[in-house]
Amino acid sequence: MTNRSFLFKIVLIGDGGVGKTTLRRRWMGEGFVTSYILTVGADFAVKTLNTPYGHEVKFQIWDLGGQPHFKEVRKTFYAGTAGALVVYDVTDRKSYNNVFGWIEEMLKHVKQKVPIVLVGNKIDLRNNVPDAITTEEGINLRKEITEKYGLDVLFIETSAKTGENVDKAFQGMAKLLLHQLGVIELKEEEKIPVISPASSQSEVTEATSEISVDPRGLLNEICRILGFDETEWQNEPQKILTKIKEIVSKMNETN
Repeated sequence: MTNRSFLFKIVLIGDGGVGKTTLRRRWMGEGFVTSYILTVGADFAVKTLNTPYGHEVKFQIWDLGGQPHFKEVRKTFYAGTAGALVVYDVTDRKSYNNVFGWIEEMLKHVKQKVPIVLVGNKIDLRNNVPDAITTEEGINLRKEITEKYGLDVLFIETSAKTGENVDKAFQGMAKLLLHQLGVIELKEEEKIPVISPASSQSEVTEATSEISVDPRGLLNEICRILGFDETEWQNEPQKILTKIKEIVSKMNETN
């Protein structure tokens, strides 16, 4: 029996190709896809965790496309965000340098401070790149984000390909959110976990994986994001479709 249940909407953000979708797929149990599949605007998934503190946490995960031509579409999906995983590729210095831009875009549309898990992904490829981002640089970036924006930030490095520390990234997000609500205590040193396979013991255990999404719930969420009543799709589906077409049209104009 859990003491309390919590529902959080979280977003996965970062440059295109950094591995956001493969991180999410790995965590959801969908496996690693070696060929990169372009995220079309946004992808949605749900997963539930039981924490060792006796609380159930359900995540609504919005995986947002990182390419520039998705910028206008992305802003509609930030509403209601409780936390963010900001992902960069340790073999791509540009994606590391763009982290501040992603945080500022999110804060502009969320309009409140939310906790962040800073994720340095693709560590399995680090040794192949001379100018790869080091763990120390990731730790320093976390410190800069904390000082500049006053956000609660956890840093971790992952490999979507091998699965290393992928669970801990999402588990860390749950811990930050429960800490923000005052449900649990979280020490500062816990926000920079030791990066090693031996330290990957789960502190939040997986309970169920709901890969299938309730279509009605998804349509309600889309209506809310677009500024309509949640059940508007039942009454005037054409209005919702027209609005989506307008957004896509604007995206194509800027492409």
